[in-house]
Amino acid sequence: MTGFTTFSDGQTVRGLNLRSQAEEVSLQAARQLEPFTLPVRLHDMWTALPGTPPNATSVTPSWLGRELLPLMYIVEVLDGGADFRWRLFGTEHTLRYGAEATGMRLSDAAKRDTSARDSLTFARRVYATGVPCFYVTDFFGELGLIKRSYTVILPLRGPDGTVSRLFGCASWEKP
Repeated sequence: MTGFTTFSDGQTVRGLNLRSQAEEVSLQAARQLEPFTLPVRLHDMWTALPGTPPNATSVTPSWLGRELLPLMYIVEVLDGGADFRWRLFGTEHTLRYGAEATGMRLSDAAKRDTSARDSLTFARRVYATGVPCFYVTDFFGELGLIKRSYTVILPLRGPDGTVSRLFGCASWEKP
């Protein structure tokens, strides 16, 4: 699926075979960067929920709202945090990547995609520490930087009291 035209006159990340590089950003820095507006909003909504971390049942489509929902992803924890499976891969991500990832293991995606490899590294750390993570991913083509995403990963507690899911959102922009 590479027929989408999402980077104005370009194609999807997958269709253009872009390479990527991710860098962690502090919450304080994210608050200062306009493209992090929606990921920071989601973080602030998450901190307002009861529980540490909040319960996964608190995250519903109506709680997220129409602006965040297309930018969302939710992964379930597998193998004690060694791997994750997308339960929700927002429509904006499907358009940008050129593939639907719902049901896919993050480790399988990481074998083919450097941005998924970085996401897997950050997800494992959020699972292990319970601490949210903000990061910027730059996507490069032959002529340099083409696209940038701004992401937050947040932990959620399952019925047994342990982290059972991670979720977050990513906004996209041209640099």
